[in-house]
Amino acid sequence: MSAASSHRLELKVGLLIVAGLVAVVMIILVSDRFSFDGNYRVNAFLKDAGGLRSGSPVTLAGLPIGKIESISTDSGQPRHPVKVTMAIKNTYRLPVSSTLTVATSGIFGDSYLAFSGSGSPANTSDLLPLDGSATVYATSGFFDTATQEALALLANVNDLLGPDARGDAKRLLRNAADLAGESVALAKELRTQVKAAEGALANLDTLGKELVETNRTLAARADTALTSIDRLAQRGEAAIGTADSALGRLDATLATGDALLKTTTPDLIALAADLSRVAERTASLLAGIQQGRGVVGQLVANQDLAKDVNDIAINLAQASELIVEHPEALVFGQSFEQRTALRAQRERLRMRRAFQEGWFKTPLTAPSPEPTLLESGRAAAQAPTK
Repeated sequence: MSAASSHRLELKVGLLIVAGLVAVVMIILVSDRFSFDGNYRVNAFLKDAGGLRSGSPVTLAGLPIGKIESISTDSGQPRHPVKVTMAIKNTYRLPVSSTLTVATSGIFGDSYLAFSGSGSPANTSDLLPLDGSATVYATSGFFDTATQEALALLANVNDLLGPDARGDAKRLLRNAADLAGESVALAKELRTQVKAAEGALANLDTLGKELVETNRTLAARADTALTSIDRLAQRGEAAIGTADSALGRLDATLATGDALLKTTTPDLIALAADLSRVAERTASLLAGIQQGRGVVGQLVANQDLAKDVNDIAINLAQASELIVEHPEALVFGQSFEQRTALRAQRERLRMRRAFQEGWFKTPLTAPSPEPTLLESGRAAAQAPTK
């Protein structure tokens, strides 16, 4: 290790020791257990310690001037059996005429000793000595005095009251307690009833407001409905007028139709006769086609002719596809595979057309033509009446 490093290490150790000493001194100065002021002892004699303990503070007019060092019960005085030794700071000289009481910090606070003096005397002979021979007698505090007086008062009352009076007092107290309980229950019930009444009043107020709003809404809706009814009545009157005019026009149209029917009845009869003749010709033509007369009839009735026409159409379609897709076949011919493929395709087309046309079924016989409407009317007119 170099000399510079050793010097820095020693410097750090020295600074650490100095900091520790400063911290210890600060703790001693701040702590209440250490004090550089001188103290003198004062002995106090009490009838009862009243919650005092070693370390309890001693005050003068509310200011802390010392603390209790020790408490013992061997004071040697029958009327004041408790002996308390106090350490008082030298800066606070107590007069001989000062009084000492046992006080407490509130009702449930800690107990301490409190001096109360009449000011600083002019002569030092009127001050308590500093050699530890100072002696004072402490009296009970306010709460202890009040407690003792209350106990004495209760003892006197207990002596005054006999057994009967005590029983009556107990019954009176018990009845008072029961009455107080009933009063509390009644007050709670009244409070509940008041709250219920307030709630009912609030509900009635809300209901009244809702009724007012509902009446306003219903009045507005009634006005709107009456306005709509008036408009509907006006529209109904207009519609009735329109219907009257439409009925008049319909009557005129019906009269015109009657006159037109009277005028065109012969033409309509002649037109019906022409339509009957056309229908008869159409029916005879359809019957001939179904019976196989003519080229169309043969195509419809003769399945063999239809198959031949279908085969020709299939062959023409394959020939055109061959010329378009393979024109070299016209010069060099087709191979065996091409011929086989074309033959298989031709058979598939024939089978599909056969299933589509229903050639595998038995040919249907041509049904007899149904009579036309005019023929049915004529037959009905010519039938003999019963």
